[in-house]
Amino acid sequence: MKPLKLVLQAFGPFAGRETVDFTRLPPGALFLISGPTGAGKTSILDGITYALYGDTSGGERSAREMRSHHAEAALQTEVGLDFALGGQCYRVRRMPEQTRTAQRGGGVVNAPAKAELFRLDADGRTWQPLAQRTTEVTQQVESLLGFKADQFRQVVLLPQGQFRKLLAASSAEREKILETLFGTAAYKRLQDALKAEAAGLRERGEQARLRRDTLLQQAGAESAETLSARVDALGAALAALEADEKAAREADAAARTALQQGQAAAARFAEAEAAASALGLLAAGRAEIDALRLRLDDARRAQQVLPADAALSAARGAAADARA
Repeated sequence: MKPLKLVLQAFGPFAGRETVDFTRLPPGALFLISGPTGAGKTSILDGITYALYGDTSGGERSAREMRSHHAEAALQTEVGLDFALGGQCYRVRRMPEQTRTAQRGGGVVNAPAKAELFRLDADGRTWQPLAQRTTEVTQQVESLLGFKADQFRQVVLLPQGQFRKLLAASSAEREKILETLFGTAAYKRLQDALKAEAAGLRERGEQARLRRDTLLQQAGAESAETLSARVDALGAALAALEADEKAAREADAAARTALQQGQAAAARFAEAEAAASALGLLAAGRAEIDALRLRLDDARRAQQVLPADAALSAARGAAADARA
């Protein structure tokens, strides 16, 4: 955040309207706010802090107490600050709760606190309102700057007598301030993530250790080395059994092959015996068949002479009849 212009009206020792134009300083220049006691050096810092957060730089006086006792009753206390941030220009204006002269009747009325926040448009002429309520303005400023009022006072301003307060702060407070100052939130998140991961790894490791102990107890082993040796021995025994099983399977396969071959040979032997038996039967009936074949041949030959025999018998009968 770079302050550009500060306007103080009826604020602190300034009875009228005073303007501090920081843009008149050379770019990158260092400057000193100096002057005698009571001249208003701290009031300039109070004005910047009040404009941003509605609080003073030391946090010891309320904004209402910052009204100038030398200001005219009709002149209201007001603070305005133009500042640059991230390539944008912003304007914040605040008025503390105060009494002012009534517009009618000549009495006084209590005016509530007011605040406005604007952003300069790209045209460089129009101020676009961002917030117009005190709490909203403060929240917007905190979001823009990344600081709350206490952090802004301790980190950015360190007003008179407050540096010792930073040194005397607790470790947790200083850590929070330095984290904000150096933007270590990302590293803090990474650290927290690594811590959470480490805690998770430790928990999983402990669970694995408990499970290992349970398994060792169930296996009756005193240590992982003992169980490993037992596993190696069982592995060797299993390998031997697997070799025996393989040999048995091979022997069984050979026996099955031999059985099949024997069954095939027995079947062929039975077929040969049946054929031999049939052949014997055929040989035994061959003589009868030959005799039948001879009788058949004789019958065929006799059948051939039957007509001649019949003719001969007829001729003989006719001759006998003729002689008679």
